[in-house]
Amino acid sequence: MGYPSQKMDSTVYLQDQPIVATEFSFYKNGVLSYYSTKDSLLDTYSTVSYTKEGVKSSEVFFKGQKGILTMYTDNGIVTDSLFTREEKEAGFPGAEKGWRTFLERNLNPDVPVNRKAPPGT
Repeated sequence: MGYPSQKMDSTVYLQDQPIVATEFSFYKNGVLSYYSTKDSLLDTYSTVSYTKEGVKSSEVFFKGQKGILTMYTDNGIVTDSLFTREEKEAGFPGAEKGWRTFLERNLNPDVPVNRKAPPGT
């Protein structure tokens, strides 16, 4: 399995609001891994994935909350209906309290001193 090594994105704004956003990701060999586009004006989302060899492997297209998944296999094309496009921001388990507890347990304020950082650094 190859992992993307470079990402690029492009966003079009209207009155300081993103209306069309596209993200591209490339494998280490420079071949396109996937791209996705979200259009807020048309209420669409699409993404296309490729193999390390540059062959299209799947597509997803949403209009509103309903979508179609298309997978390209050695046995032909397989499609399936998708019925939700939930977008949820990432969060830390335990919400803010959990995040604070994690930081308290894992941040060591003595690290700069132990590594002989100059004062104030």
